[in-house]
Amino acid sequence: MVCPKCRATIALGSQFCAQCGYRLASSSIPIQETAGLTRGASKVQSAKRAGLGCLGCFSLIILLAIIGLLLPKPPKTKGTAPTPVPAAVTRPIIVIPYRFVSTYDGARTSVTSVLVKNSPSKSEMVSLSRALHARYPTRQFRFYNDSSQIANCLWNDIHQDEPERGCPFPWLQHHYFGMVNNMWVPPRTDTYKWEYVPSLAVRNGDLTGSWASVVPLE
Repeated sequence: MVCPKCRATIALGSQFCAQCGYRLASSSIPIQETAGLTRGASKVQSAKRAGLGCLGCFSLIILLAIIGLLLPKPPKTKGTAPTPVPAAVTRPIIVIPYRFVSTYDGARTSVTSVLVKNSPSKSEMVSLSRALHARYPTRQFRFYNDSSQIANCLWNDIHQDEPERGCPFPWLQHHYFGMVNNMWVPPRTDTYKWEYVPSLAVRNGDLTGSWASVVPLE
């Protein structure tokens, strides 16, 4: 250490110069240097902390990006046409009451006798015929409004080669209202179709309008 006044060499930490007696202020320089070093070290440490903080944030961002890539993605749904709704099946409405009286199930056909109300109109009989044919597409029907001779009429219809059992023609004129049958279609002999054939009672006794008033059911 050098005395600032006489430039003599003095021991480190002395308060007075041994040559000239000059009072030394030895604490000022080291204190400034120490303070300077302390502030410098604090700046360095703060910079390190900031650098570490930025590095941590960057690492977290990269980690989240990797996790997002590894997570399974929901499947893409292709546009599909809506499922068609089947059309409602409409059946003919039965507008008159009826009751099955008897049924004959033969080898080639089934015949059912049906009892209806007193005086049905042709339109009512057509509606009933369509409804019954829709439910029983291979069955024949005979319609009556009186049950007293139905058994004999059915027997005569099935056994056409034998003598009739009752079911007189005058009774049929008033109480028989036609049939549903798979009828032959002229002029072809191999063509048949289901039809409602009105009776004399439905045609008000008209003997000439049998085929003209037939109603197809298919």
